[in-house]
Parts: sequence; structure tokens; C-alpha cells
Amino acid sequence: MLNIEIVGIERIQRELDPKIFKKAFVAALNTTAKQCMAAVDKQIRAEFTLKQKDVLVKKGSAYGFKFKKANYSTLTATIEARGSKFPLISFSAKQTKKGVTVQVKKSGARKLIPGAFIANMAYGKGVFKRKTTKRLPTKELKMISIAKLLTRQKSLDVITKTLDSNLQKNYNSAILFYMSKVKK
Repeated sequence: MLNIEIVGIERIQRELDPKIFKKAFVAALNTTAKQCMAAVDKQIRAEFTLKQKDVLVKKGSAYGFKFKKANYSTLTATIEARGSKFPLISFSAKQTKKGVTVQVKKSGARKLIPGAFIANMAYGKGVFKRKTTKRLPTKELKMISIAKLLTRQKSLDVITKTLDSNLQKNYNSAILFYMSKVKK
């Protein structure tokens, strides 16, 4: 968990109407959290061969980042990583005569997984490997989880940098917006 301190918040809170203060703070938190999520998504997709639909949670998706908005009672915005490991099919998997090749990192070379194969299942495509020499049972091959990607030092640095550069700016903008709405 990251703790962020806004400089001069006590003085602003004393001088402003509490409703405006809370509205502006909630708006700033939500905007900044969305910006953090976008920055981490961009950083992960720049390094790994994942698609945006794999990283961000969509309806019916089993894994990805999920955003919970701040509200007046909690004053906490949350970026949540959910789901298990990514299936290897998400990493540009291609069938070859010797097996399946995948490219996990954009800067890395393709890796061969001997004896693996790509198959269509009821839930979609996947990369599988047989557990024995017999036809069945098979096992779907998976890679890193979204939670591991989010807790890496690179991702935490991106979140911290985005928070440092944007939270105060978003808060000032929200204060100005809500102050302009007040009737004089």
C-alpha cells in the first residue's frame, strides 16, 4: 500500500467548505488512480507482448486490473489486480512442427516449448502439453500473473512517479472546478 501526503491539505481544509473539499479530493483521487492504472498498463505492455484487453478487466474477463472509485465515506481509490496466471496463448503463441513458440517480452527472442500444441477449447484457444505419452491428460501452460506484474519494482516506480506528478495537479484543478460552481 502506498501512502501519499498532499502538502498544505490542512490549511485548505480549514479555509474551504467541507463539501467542496471532499468533492475535489474524491475527484482528484479517482482521476489520479485512473492515470496510474493507464501508466502501469502502458509500461507493462511496452515490456511484455500482452494486449490491452488482457491487462485491463473487461466484463467477463477472468484477470486484469480493476479500478474501484473513491467515495465520500472511504476517500480511497483502489487499483486491484485480479486473476490467475496469464495463459501462454496471450504471449504471441505460434504453432510449429517442433511445438509452440512464444515471445513473452518484446525485447526477447521467441522461446520454443517442445511437444506443446495449440488447441481450441470451449472457452477459447490455449497452449497445452501432454502430461504423459498418452493422448490424455493434458495441461494448459500459463505464465506470470497480473498481481506479480503489478508488484514488480518497475510498476511500483511508475505508480509512485504518476502519483507524485499528478495528484497535486488534479486536486488543484478539481478545487478550481468546484469553486467555480459555487454561487457568490
